[in-house]
Amino acid sequence: MNNIETALRQLVFSWERSSANEHDYEFNPNLSESEKAFGAALLTAREALLGYSEVTLPTLFLPPADSWLKTQWAPDFELGRWIVLLWTVSQFQGDMPNTFWDEQKEIFAQLHAVFSARQETNNEAKQLLSLLNEIEKHLDKLPTDDTEVYDELGVSLGKMMDFLAPSLSH
Repeated sequence: MNNIETALRQLVFSWERSSANEHDYEFNPNLSESEKAFGAALLTAREALLGYSEVTLPTLFLPPADSWLKTQWAPDFELGRWIVLLWTVSQFQGDMPNTFWDEQKEIFAQLHAVFSARQETNNEAKQLLSLLNEIEKHLDKLPTDDTEVYDELGVSLGKMMDFLAPSLSH
């Protein structure tokens, strides 16, 4: 097992921590489509980075169309995938070329613009923007030789995943 695989296998999402059976989750039945798309993206991204092209999503995470990318919640899906990618990279401090970080800053700007446009009518978008602003503080410092910046980015991304991840019923 390589280092990336080890890190990704340790990336356990909030709903997975609560269930002994891998697919025996009882999600909150009132999940928004944004939460569903985000949850689907987290799983899809982790499994893709592990080399699995086919991912069996929990029924609740299935998109209303062929793909979340073909819905109005595509940005939520993209955000989830992007967060998993950044979290993974943050675990291997400084191993990426400078151009990678330039691309991430562009992706950040695009996502920030989408969720900024949504904030007038969507409370989730307001919360998400405050979390994105926290991520931006770290992105602005990258690339760097300071490993603490990568650690802080990883912690912030982990908190963001936990906060935005679909919740289970209690």
